[in-house]
Amino acid sequence: MYEITKKSSIYIFIAFIFLLVSSIINKNFIINGLFLLSIVAACGVTKSDSFYENIYYTLLISSIFEYASYFPRHEKLYYFHIMLVICFIATAFYILINRHELRKIDKKAVYFYTVWFIYICLSFFWSKSKDLNIKYIEIYAMMFAFVFIVVTFNTSKEKFYNSLKVVGFVFLLTVVIGMIESITGTLLPVKHYFDDIMNKLTLKEIIVLRSRPVVFFFNANNYATFLGLGIPFLMYLFYYVKTKAGKLFFGIATILTFTALVLTNSRSNILAVVLIFAVYTLVILKEGRLKALIYPLLIAVAFTGVYRYSYMMVKHGAEYEQKMIEKMAKIGDVAKMSKSDIGEEGSENVRATIIYDVVVEGFVKDKRLFGFGAGNTIQHLMDMNNTHGIYSPHGLATEMIGDFGLFTIVYGVFYLYLLYSLLLIALRQDGMNKFTAYSLLTSLIGFSIGSFSPSSVTYFLPNYVLFALSVSFIQVNKIKGSRLYE
Repeated sequence: MYEITKKSSIYIFIAFIFLLVSSIINKNFIINGLFLLSIVAACGVTKSDSFYENIYYTLLISSIFEYASYFPRHEKLYYFHIMLVICFIATAFYILINRHELRKIDKKAVYFYTVWFIYICLSFFWSKSKDLNIKYIEIYAMMFAFVFIVVTFNTSKEKFYNSLKVVGFVFLLTVVIGMIESITGTLLPVKHYFDDIMNKLTLKEIIVLRSRPVVFFFNANNYATFLGLGIPFLMYLFYYVKTKAGKLFFGIATILTFTALVLTNSRSNILAVVLIFAVYTLVILKEGRLKALIYPLLIAVAFTGVYRYSYMMVKHGAEYEQKMIEKMAKIGDVAKMSKSDIGEEGSENVRATIIYDVVVEGFVKDKRLFGFGAGNTIQHLMDMNNTHGIYSPHGLATEMIGDFGLFTIVYGVFYLYLLYSLLLIALRQDGMNKFTAYSLLTSLIGFSIGSFSPSSVTYFLPNYVLFALSVSFIQVNKIKGSRLYE
C-alpha cells in the first residue's frame, strides 16, 4: 500500500540534509521534523517516482506549514516561497515537454484568474497607497502561480487523488498536534499573533490563549478555518467507506477535528460547521434515504457532546470554559448592533465597524465602485481611524468589495460556477468521485461563513488549496452536454 521508490529515497535524503542544517541554524527541530515526516508520508502514499512529483508534493505541504517553516535566519522567506519558485520552474519545463497537458486545464478558471490579475494590476492607478498595492500584486501573483501549478499538475484522477492524500495526511497531522496543544497547554515553537503583547496580558488571558490550538497557523482563527475546510471530507468518508475499521477511523477523525475546532473558540467556523452539517444531512438523505440518517444523527450527538464538554480536555479547563461561554454568548451581538455601536471598542463592534466603513462609507456613500485597489482596504480603514488599531478586513466578502468593488460580482459568478460544476459531478458520478465532489462542494459552502474568521484571506494559503483542488477535480471530470467524460 505504501512504497518509497529509489528516486523518492534520494529526494528524502536531500530534504533531510537541508532540514537538518535549517534546524541547527534556526534551533527549531520540531517543525522541521514534522515537515520531513510529511515529505516521507507524501512519498509513501503517492508512490511518486519522479523528482517533479516530489517537489510538487513538498509545495503542497509547505502551503499548509506556511508561517511556521522558513529559510534559515530569514523569517519572512518561507519554505513555501522557495518551493513555489522551484516548482514553477519545474512546471514550466514540464509544460514545454508535454504541451498537450495544457489542453486539459479548465479554460474558465484560466480566463477568470487572468482577468482578475489584470484588474489587480490596473487597480494600481486608483490606489491611494501604491506601496500596499504593489505588495498585494506580488502576493496575488504568488497565489495565482500556486493555483496554476496545482491545476497544471492535476490533469488526471490519479494525480488529483494523490494530491488529496498528501493534503489529507498533513490535515490529520494538524488535528493531532492541535489536540496535544490544548491538552498540554503547550504550543508549537512558532510565531503567534500574541507574542508581542504578552507583557500586556493577564495570567488568565495567557492561560486561555495557550489553551487554544494554533499549530502552524499564526492564530487560532486561521487554524479553525483550515479545520472547517477539511471536516466535510471526513464526514463523507465516514458514510462512504464500507469497512468497520474505516468507519471507526473516519468517525474518530471527524470528532477529533470538530473538537480541535471548538477549542479554537472560533465563532465563525462553528457556525460554518452548522451550515456544513445541514448540507451533509441533505446529501446523505438524498443518497441513502431515511435509513442513512443514522450518520448525521451520530455526528450531531457527538458534536453536541464535544461542544458542551470539550473544555474538560483543556489543561486549565475552568478558565477556558468561562472564556468560551462569554465569547459564544456574543454570537448574536453583531446582528443587534445599531449605528451608535460603530467605532466602539470590542471585537464585535470592531468587526461591524469594518464592514460599515468598507461597504457603507466606502462602496456606497463614496461610490468607490471599482474598490480601493488591491490591498487598499487596509489604507481606507487606517484613514477612517475608528477600528482601534485593527485594519485587516476580517472577511472574504468585505475584502473583495473593499479592494475590487463591482469585480466582486465576477468573483461570485466564478464561485457559483465551481459550486454548480461540483454539484453536477456529484449527481452524475458514482463512488469516490461522487463523494469527493460533495466534499469539495460542502467545503466551499462552509467557507462562505468560515472566511469571516481569518484577518485576511489574501494570504490564507488553504483557501487557494481548496480552490485549486476544486478546479482540478472539475477538469478531470469534464462536463460536456449531459455526460461526463475524462
